[in-house]
Amino acid sequence: IRKKGSIGFPSFYVDAKIVDSRTGEELCAPNSIGELCLHGPACSPGYWRNDDATRDAIRGGWFYTGDLVRKDEEGYFYVVGRRKEMYISGGENIYPAEVEQYLRTLKGIREVAVVGVKDEKWGETGLCFYSTESSLPLLEEELRAFDERVRIVLHEVAVNVSAGIALVGIGDDVFLTSGLRRDRAPLASSGKAGTAAS
Repeated sequence: IRKKGSIGFPSFYVDAKIVDSRTGEELCAPNSIGELCLHGPACSPGYWRNDDATRDAIRGGWFYTGDLVRKDEEGYFYVVGRRKEMYISGGENIYPAEVEQYLRTLKGIREVAVVGVKDEKWGETGLCFYSTESSLPLLEEELRAFDERVRIVLHEVAVNVSAGIALVGIGDDVFLTSGLRRDRAPLASSGKAGTAAS
């Protein structure tokens, strides 16, 4: 598939643009990552009985989706994450979905989830929860080398819960993660959990 992972083009009667979430400026350069904004008759008029959320999402007639995307040279869109999931580490925007996508390529990694947490030195850093294949040895050197490049803290999670939810406590923080499971459902090309066949 030539454009694997792409969500394609905007639908008819819908205008789309990519903006810098902090400045609101439109990003026109190919492969620039920003928030997807939509405009047109198919867009939602707002959130039911939630004026604050509506004001945050609809600005100047544009619906700010919260999805972080990029558009390639041919105009194909790709989702790279969610605005609320992105964290800033040492002044650099880090997108957990991209970190997770790479980590899934390492031999021995079964599932992975990355979240941003506060850090005294970097402002924020990534906290990575992962589970491993029981029959495969994890390449620890490769994983640790990746840790040093992107400033993430690794935490292995042994999950065997039919609901696929793990409650993990680290220090004073408790994290609820979904998607780390031994008997997981098949994943879509984006890495999100798909629907299990009955």
